[in-house]
Amino acid sequence: MTVQRLHTNLAPIDLLTRLDLDEVATKHFDNMIRDRYRGIDSARLPPIAVESSSGGTLNLFAGGSSDGTAGPEQGDVWMLRTANVASSAFTTDTAKYVLFRGSSPSDPGTYTNRQLLNGFGFSPGVATVSQPAVPASTVAQQNTNSVPVQVVISGGTATSTSVNGIVVGGGDGTYTVPAYGSISVTYSVAPTWVWTSLQVPTLGANVGTEYDAPTKGRLFQPGEQLYAQVYNTTAGNTYLLSGEFIRCPAEMKGKLLG
Repeated sequence: MTVQRLHTNLAPIDLLTRLDLDEVATKHFDNMIRDRYRGIDSARLPPIAVESSSGGTLNLFAGGSSDGTAGPEQGDVWMLRTANVASSAFTTDTAKYVLFRGSSPSDPGTYTNRQLLNGFGFSPGVATVSQPAVPASTVAQQNTNSVPVQVVISGGTATSTSVNGIVVGGGDGTYTVPAYGSISVTYSVAPTWVWTSLQVPTLGANVGTEYDAPTKGRLFQPGEQLYAQVYNTTAGNTYLLSGEFIRCPAEMKGKLLG
């Protein structure tokens, strides 16, 4: 390589080669990656297994049935990544479970909506909902349910039906009203209608169905624990609460949120 100088009387210029540049860039990138994950570790929930003695509802929490604390101790913050309640009769058990987060899971009073992590879900099906009265002609009736409803209109002398202010039919017929949407009917003699839900609410998740926390990450502060309530258990079956967390020192929790 030709020696380069700013002046013939000056020392040669030390040029940065491609290899030198790659080494410097890679070194800084490696340091950045190490700094990003320094202090972050994985944690597995201590096994929490309880046998249902008489069926019914069963509470799972760290205590006599656990090998350790089901949450971060002082100085740590945990992010829940996955959780599950499995049954010893996993192929036939129809029990469902709900997850909670709190500091005193041994107290039944803490199993409330304030600690709830997962609650009601919905599955396809037909379920009865409240039946509002047919309002005056052209007046909109709101669907106050959190799911779509099917409205069957019959009788009377209806001439027009609108959903969310848009005409969708001439009167009698079957119409779908979205959650929190509205329906109105134009008539001279009031028709009758029947409302049904197109989705059936279900409590919690089936045992053996994993709680997907990567898209629903939850931070657990020091002193908080993960616990579960299992409904409609079968006497003699054992129910196991398991889970995995990412943990880091509390002062570094920004890394879990980045």
